[in-house]
Amino acid sequence: MSEVRINNVALSQNRLEQIEGAQTLNEAQRMGLFDRVVDWFRGGVKSEAIRQAFDLLRAPACGSAPASQHQGLLQHFNVLHNALRAEHADKCQLTVQRDEDTQTWSYRMELDGKSLVSATGLPMQSGHTLAAFEDQALLANLGNYLQDKFGADSPDQRQVLQEKFAAINAGHADLAGDCATHATLEKFRLVCANLQPLGAPAKGCFPAVQLSHDLGTAELSIGNHVLGEYMISSQSVLTDTLTTMAQVCAGAVDYMLQARDIDQAVLATVQDMVDDRDERSVMEGRIHDPFFCRANFVGARVLEGDESKFVATFRDASAGGQEQTLVFSNRLVTNAELRGANLQEKLATGAYATLAELISQRFGTAEDSELPYLTTTARFGLAGALSCLEDDADAGERLGFPDAACVHRYFQGLKDNVLGPMTLGRTDLAQVWRLESTAYGSMSQQQPAADDGDLRPEEVGPPAAPPSQPHEMTMLATFKA
Repeated sequence: MSEVRINNVALSQNRLEQIEGAQTLNEAQRMGLFDRVVDWFRGGVKSEAIRQAFDLLRAPACGSAPASQHQGLLQHFNVLHNALRAEHADKCQLTVQRDEDTQTWSYRMELDGKSLVSATGLPMQSGHTLAAFEDQALLANLGNYLQDKFGADSPDQRQVLQEKFAAINAGHADLAGDCATHATLEKFRLVCANLQPLGAPAKGCFPAVQLSHDLGTAELSIGNHVLGEYMISSQSVLTDTLTTMAQVCAGAVDYMLQARDIDQAVLATVQDMVDDRDERSVMEGRIHDPFFCRANFVGARVLEGDESKFVATFRDASAGGQEQTLVFSNRLVTNAELRGANLQEKLATGAYATLAELISQRFGTAEDSELPYLTTTARFGLAGALSCLEDDADAGERLGFPDAACVHRYFQGLKDNVLGPMTLGRTDLAQVWRLESTAYGSMSQQQPAADDGDLRPEEVGPPAAPPSQPHEMTMLATFKA
C-alpha cells in the first residue's frame, strides 16, 4: 500500500482518505472535490455563486455553535444540491439521525460520497433546527426518488415546499410529541397535494398511510418510497392519521381523474358492457355511431336461450323505420358496472347522442365503477382501524376508547360530521362507498343509547370540519360492510 510522508510522519492511503473526509479538510482538498463534480452542474448556473456556497459549507465549532449556525448551512447545501443536474442530484446527500435515548441528533452532508460537514450530539431542544434538517432531507430524498423512477426534475417546487414547511414549523412553539406528528402529517398532505408540480405521474405514484396492525405506528409513503414512520400516541394523532389517509387517497384519485384519457376510458368500459371478445370488438366500432342514441332506443329483452345477455333495439323512424340491435352483458351489477339492469335503465332513461356519451357521463360520478377500486386502500385502512379498536382492548384503552360503544360513536361521528361534505370527482365518498346503505351506517342505533352529556370528550366523534378548513377533516370515515 502506498504512503505519503508529511513532516516525517508516514500517512497510509487509508489515513489519507480519512483526512480527506474529516471536518478539517484543507482548501486544496475541497477545491479538488469541487472541480471533480463541476461537470454535473446545470447549464446557465453561476459557477461563482455555487463555489461560494460550497466554500461556506464548513462545520461550526464543535459543541459551541448555536443552532442557527447549523441551520444556516442548509441554505448553502441547498444551493449546491439544486445546482446539480437532476441525474446527479443524488450525489449530494444529507443524512439526519435522532438518538431518542440521549435526546440528541446528528447530521452529515456529503458530496459524491465525501463528507463536507458533520455534527453530532446536538440537543433536540434546538428550536426548529432539527425539523429544518429533516425537511431538507425528506424533500431531497423524495426528489431523488421521483427523478430515478420517473425522470422528474423539480428543484423550484421543492424549494417552494421547503419554504412552506418552514412556515408550518414556525406555527408551532415546540415541535415535540403530538405537535411534531401533526406538523409531519400537515407536511405530508402538502407534498401529496403537489405531486403533479413535483413531476410525479398520475399513475404509479400513489400516496399512502399504512397503519400497523395494532395501531401503534403509521408509515407515510409515496409510490414505493417511504418518507417516514411515527407513533400513534393519542386519539388526536389517530384522528389526524385517518383524516390524512383518506384525504391523500382522494387527492390522488382526483389527480388520476384529471389525467384520464376519456377515449381510452370509454373503450375500457365496453369490457363491462360486452363479455364476448368478438362482440366487444364490434361494439367498439359502434359506440360513436349516432344511430344508437336515446331518441332511437325502443327497448331491451333477454336474449332467447342465453340469459347472460340482453338485446337492445334501436329504430330510426325518420329513416323509414330502420332497425338495429345490439347484444350486451346481462350479468349482475356488483360495483356500479355498466351492464345488466343498470345498463338497461340507462339506455331507457339517459340523455345521450351516442353510446360513448352515455358511458362518459358517468366518469367522476358515484356511478363511475373505477372510484370504489381506486379508493380501496383508504377504505380498507379505515375499516382495519375500526376492527382493531373493536377487537383489541389494549389498543382501545391506549387511544382513549374504554369500550366498543365508544369506538362506534367515534366512527359514526366521523361518518356524519366529516364524510358527508367530502367531495371526490363529481361526487362524494359517502356515495362512492354507499355508506348510507351499509350496516355500518346504522351501527350507532344498534348500541345502547347514551347521553352525550355523560361522555368524556374523547368518547364522541370529532366535531364537524370548520368551514374555513374544508379539507382538514375532509376524508376521515370508515366502511364496515
